Amino acid sequence: MDSANLARLRLEARLRLEARLRVQARLRVQARLRVQARLRVQARLRLRARLRLEARLRLSARLRLSARLRLRARLRLRARLRLRVRARLRLRVRARLRARLRARLRARLR
Repeated sequence: MDSANLARLRLEARLRLEARLRVQARLRVQARLRVQARLRVQARLRLRARLRLEARLRLSARLRLSARLRLRARLRLRARLRLRVRARLRLRVRARLRARLRARLRARLR
């Protein structure tokens, strides 16, 4: 009786221990899965943030480029206007000189 009782107690203890180990193993697996899921979410968020940053950088580079091109176009336009104004001034000066010469010639001929 005593040895049978002892064997039964030992068996129950072993079964309890195995059940506890199984529970611990399941908890460890769940914890690992939770950690992996969190890491996946973080990686996805980091990727999205990097893509957003790259898109913003590309946009700002494109905007900077277009701003530079607009500035260059504006400067070219201003230079062209300045040239036109200078040409008009030169024409006016030449016309004035011609008029003076003609007046002088007319005065001499008279």
